[in-house]
Amino acid sequence: PWRGSRRPQRPRTHRWPSTRRAGATACTRGLCACWPTDAPGLRSSSCVVGVGTWLAIEQDHLMLVAYRSDAQRLADTYGLSLAEQLRSAVSTTLAVGALGKVEGDSLTEAQFKLLANRLLRFYSGIGELQFSPYGVVKFSHSYSGKITPPGLSLFHHELLASGSRATIRAYPGRLATTPGPQEVVGGGDLAVIIRHPIFTTAAPRILPLNETQTGGATLGPNDQELGCATEEEAEANCYFPGPDEDGETRTHFYAFATALSLVTKLLEPVGLERLTDQGYEWQPRVPENWHPSINETHGVFATSSNSLVNVTLIDPVVVNVTVGEIGIQWVFSVSPRGGWAQGDDSFTIQLVYVAVFTFIGGMGMGCATVAGVRANYKLSQPNA
Repeated sequence: PWRGSRRPQRPRTHRWPSTRRAGATACTRGLCACWPTDAPGLRSSSCVVGVGTWLAIEQDHLMLVAYRSDAQRLADTYGLSLAEQLRSAVSTTLAVGALGKVEGDSLTEAQFKLLANRLLRFYSGIGELQFSPYGVVKFSHSYSGKITPPGLSLFHHELLASGSRATIRAYPGRLATTPGPQEVVGGGDLAVIIRHPIFTTAAPRILPLNETQTGGATLGPNDQELGCATEEEAEANCYFPGPDEDGETRTHFYAFATALSLVTKLLEPVGLERLTDQGYEWQPRVPENWHPSINETHGVFATSSNSLVNVTLIDPVVVNVTVGEIGIQWVFSVSPRGGWAQGDDSFTIQLVYVAVFTFIGGMGMGCATVAGVRANYKLSQPNA
C-alpha cells in the first residue's frame, strides 16, 4: 500500500536498558527503587558476611577447644595427685602390717602408737590407723582423738563382715581393698577405709572367734552370727589360707592393718580448693557399684564449695583415677563455673558493624553502576 514511497517510521522513544535478563528488576529513572541481584556490591557484601560468620563460628570452636584442653590438663594433674594420695594411704597400712607380722600377739600399744604417730605426721591425709588381730580392733590411734572403739569385730558387724572376707580373699592380687567411700560406723561423715590383710605361719587355721562377739547367746544391735558353728561352715566362712612363705610353709589370715580417712581430710593434700579459686567446679565419684550410703548422690562423694553434691556437672571433662593394687576406679570430673565460654562478644559486635557498612557500601556501588549505564545510554542515543 506504500508503493513508491517509504514506509512511515514510528516515532522514536527512549527505552532504558533492562537488567531482567541478568535476573534483576528494572529501576526507575534517576533513582534506584530496587536492588540488582548481580551488582558487584551485593556479591562483595555477601562474601564479607559469609566469611565473617565462618570466622565467628570458627573462633568459638577454637576457644572452646582451648578452654576444654586447659580444663583437661588441670583435671589430669589433680586426678594424678588424688591417686598418689591413695597410694600413700596404702603404704601406711603396709608399714603397720609389717610391724604386726613381726611382733604378732606381743605387739604393745606403745609400739603401735609410736609407729602410728610417725606415719600420721608424714601422711597428712590419713585420719586414723588401726590394728585388728583376727578382725577385732585392738589398737587405734588418731590425732583428732576420735577413734574406732577397741573390741569392734569386723566379722560380726552386719555392714562390715562381707567386705572383710572379700578383702582377705582378694589377697595377694590386691594388697588392700577400699570399701566405700562410705559412712563411718556410727553414721555421719564419709570416709575412705583401706584394709590390708596380714598372713603369718603362726596364725591358726580357723578364725579363733565365737559365734557371737561377746561369746554369749545374744547379739548386739548391729551384730550377726559368725557363721562358723559347724565344721562345714567354718571351712566356708572362717578358713582363710594365705600365700606360702618361702614357697613351702602355709600361712593363714592373722590381722588387718587399716587406714581410715575422712573424705575431706583425704582431699586436703590434693589442694582441690585451688581449682575452685580458678573458677572450676569438680566432683570425684564412684562410677558403679558404689556403697549404699552414697546412693542419693549416684556415687558422688565430694564436691567443690561452689556446687551441690547431688547436682551432676554439665558436660565436664573427666579423668579416671585408677589404683589397681587396691581396686580403686574412680572418675574425677571438672567443668567451669557457669558453663563453657561461647566466644568473644566484642568480635561479634565488630562483625555486625563490618557487615552493615559493607552492605551500605555495596548498595552505593550498585546504584552508581546503574546510574552510569543509564547516562552512557542517553549520550549514545540521537536526539528525537
